[in-house]
Amino acid sequence: MIIRQFQPSDISEIDKIFQATQLGVPSRQNLLVSRVFESHGKILAYGVLKIFAELHVTLDPSLTSYTKAKIIGEGTMIGIDAAFQNRLERVHAILDDEREIEILKKHFGFVEVAGKLLVKEI
Repeated sequence: MIIRQFQPSDISEIDKIFQATQLGVPSRQNLLVSRVFESHGKILAYGVLKIFAELHVTLDPSLTSYTKAKIIGEGTMIGIDAAFQNRLERVHAILDDEREIEILKKHFGFVEVAGKLLVKEI
């Protein structure tokens, strides 16, 4: 197996792999590294390591629901704005509180993926 740099001519073969897995092809923005895994001239896999923003707000559990929602809203806007200013394409939020998850989905356009990871395209 050969591990090599991505080349624009790889796109069609990489697209076929991602279509077969029903995943979206990752964009090439904010890459730290990308590699093509190849054997006997056939592309087996494509891997990337990207810079991303993780939104994390730790709340005092004794706060009222209203105060928690206000802090989550303000903190999320600050995080999204900072990610946008730094030309990042998405914000990840890892949460385990269903109310907080619903706030990010309903008011900020985050979407749920396997494992409760939320992603915001910006």
